Amino acid sequence: MFARNRNLLILSFILIVVMLGFGMVIPIFPFYIDRLGAGGSALGLLVATAALTEFIFGPAWGSVSDRTGRKPILIVGVIGYGLSLLLFGLSTQLWMLFAARALSGVLSSATMSTAMAYIGGSTSQKERGGGMGALGAAAGLGVILGPGIGGWLAGDSLSTPFFIGAGLSLVSVLMIGLLLPETLPREARAPTRSKIRL
Repeated sequence: MFARNRNLLILSFILIVVMLGFGMVIPIFPFYIDRLGAGGSALGLLVATAALTEFIFGPAWGSVSDRTGRKPILIVGVIGYGLSLLLFGLSTQLWMLFAARALSGVLSSATMSTAMAYIGGSTSQKERGGGMGALGAAAGLGVILGPGIGGWLAGDSLSTPFFIGAGLSLVSVLMIGLLLPETLPREARAPTRSKIRL
């Protein structure tokens, strides 16, 4: 029971951190766009970039984790999130912002689907609904807190929230690597598709 609760707390923290990053950019985007000399259309495309890449790549990560295990994909997702925030904080040109958003959508979208798969495979049917509900609440909390924290941290520098978010992602990676056990044994993983021979 203690191990399951600990794992749920770790996963909840990870989703708060990741969704915090998505929320933090909301009040900062217009200032970044203005500083780089772009307008409203660029802002709209920038917001849509992450949503589109998440929509495309998010569902695929669940099946990838079925073949490789949950833990490696969680690490990939959180590292991708951290790198995207770091690139965002260092951006000096508009294309760098788009690259950061695309990277965030492609890689950090692995965290939600894999976290849900982790809970689905490591809890009983009775506990599963509560665990998934807790993860959804954690993600929602991150989105809610993000704009306020982002606006507050950006008082001195627009880049500060992104560097702090990248630091939190490093903490999350360490937690996954050191504290979170793999719940999908090798023998239970989906087989890798073999190449078609002609």
